[in-house]
Amino acid sequence: ITLPDGRPGVVCYFYDLSEREEWERRLRASERQLNDLADAMPQLVWSGTPDGTPTFFNRRWTEYTGVAADELVHRWPSIVHPDDLPRIRAAWAATLAGSAPYEIEFRIRRHDGRFRRFLVRASPQHDSGGTVYRWFGTCTDVEDSRVLLDEWQRSTELLTSATSAAQLGVFGYEVASGAVTCDGRIRELWG
Repeated sequence: ITLPDGRPGVVCYFYDLSEREEWERRLRASERQLNDLADAMPQLVWSGTPDGTPTFFNRRWTEYTGVAADELVHRWPSIVHPDDLPRIRAAWAATLAGSAPYEIEFRIRRHDGRFRRFLVRASPQHDSGGTVYRWFGTCTDVEDSRVLLDEWQRSTELLTSATSAAQLGVFGYEVASGAVTCDGRIRELWG
């Protein structure tokens, strides 16, 4: 700048950035704490933008899939069972349209190429105006419980077929309540 007497001059502005630096330090510490929490969970954890684009995957994703977190953003369809993709995409599109929580089961490929079933849940985070600003999601491995449930259902069907073929009836007595249950064959036999 030019001073009133015609000589050149310099103008300096000074800002105290200590408060801003403290807020930035706290923000980084908070982000680190959130990442540590996500990494400590047994689930595959992720977050995404309002349109559902993934922006974060916890360490478990890489351990499970063998794919680096930064690659998962674009490669996630390659780790989902191809038969499940159309159903997943349709359900996710419907969820985004209504901003409702998401819950679905599908198969995710493990690093060894084997697929396991996961219960996938996602919840929208809303700002004070009700607009979705982020999604948080978890994927919980349910393969073992599903296998047990399938085996139980097969055993139940087999028992039902066997008792029917043998013309046997089945009844139950619940000790705590004294309730008695029986099937149609017992009713026929006992009247």
